[in-house]
Amino acid sequence: MFAARLKARRLAIGLVQQDLGVALGLESRIAQARISRYETGTHVPDLKTALDLANALGVSLSSLVAESDRLGQIIELVRQLPEGQQEELVKQLSALAASSPSKSEKE
Repeated sequence: MFAARLKARRLAIGLVQQDLGVALGLESRIAQARISRYETGTHVPDLKTALDLANALGVSLSSLVAESDRLGQIIELVRQLPEGQQEELVKQLSALAASSPSKSEKE
């Protein structure tokens, strides 16, 4: 998931692998190859690098590692809200979840 989301976000903002790598502080001669390895899943970045990638792409690390695309999208939408609205949304979601049958009950 991380690899695919990393690539999708990079393409969405119009960056080439080389530029993203250089933005991370990688040497120009290795930047494209390193980002390519991250995007194909050949190499998994350490936590600091993953956080740096998310920051360079303007997204949260959570959205890149969420267990589903929908959850990643929700994280990014909530992240755009002011803190007070985020808190209100959490209350509303908590109430909704409490009133809904759990996933295991549905199965």
